Amino acid sequence: MDPTVMKYRLLRNNIGIIATREPELVAGTLRVSFADVPDGMTAIFEREDGQNVYRALSDGACGVESVWLRGSIKVTVALLIGSMEAERWPCEGFYAKPQDGGSVLIYPDDMDVREQIVRLQEWQSTLKKEMEKLEEKQAELETRFEKMLEGYDIV
Repeated sequence: MDPTVMKYRLLRNNIGIIATREPELVAGTLRVSFADVPDGMTAIFEREDGQNVYRALSDGACGVESVWLRGSIKVTVALLIGSMEAERWPCEGFYAKPQDGGSVLIYPDDMDVREQIVRLQEWQSTLKKEMEKLEEKQAELETRFEKMLEGYDIV
């Protein structure tokens, strides 16, 4: 039996989202894939009790044993290159609920949706301010360009 695959996408704003949102029943190994990740990345899984597992990504994927999965799991993808300032992509977490028979039910942990909405609103506000600055700069450049062309006959 093929392992269950949970698919993530890393976004340009340096966060990762779960692309597969349906609950899955896992027995054995949960295979986790990350689309479009650079080579040399590591996935870090952290349980709510503070236990961590680190998995080097091979072709953008790794596996986590289902016996380790329980409770709320935070996920981070990092480029660990021997520096304390590693590049990191915090990802959406998931919840793992052990079932009778040794399998584990996994599903996105959506408990922080309100916090995500607030962050998105702040981000949108910042982007709007930056866009306004760019529009002002563009208008200024257009005016300067028009003044430069005044008096010149362009054939």
